Amino acid sequence: MVSTPAPIRLRGTAQPQELEIDAGRAAALVELLKAAADPTRLHVLAILAGARSPVCICDLTATFRLSQPTISHHMGKLKRAGLVSSTKMGIWAYYELRPEVRPTVRSILKLG
Repeated sequence: MVSTPAPIRLRGTAQPQELEIDAGRAAALVELLKAAADPTRLHVLAILAGARSPVCICDLTATFRLSQPTISHHMGKLKRAGLVSSTKMGIWAYYELRPEVRPTVRSILKLG
């Protein structure tokens, strides 16, 4: 990309810039990024983004070698942020990315 030199500006003048994303989209991305701003949750999002079916919380516990309450805490944050949904089967909860956020998460994580 070829950049052009900045124009010479008069002191005291300002040129408002056009916003690249609208306020609603920015707010949604902020919530996603806040929820993902933890290494474990970021890894969980990557796992869920690459999964073909819902992932059992027991598998996440084994993957991270963290206690079930700790993993549940992380999953609760992702769920409250609207990033994941869960289904209970027996004693286990199975998690998946919500369909409407899957493309955004995959794009952020560069998963295609």
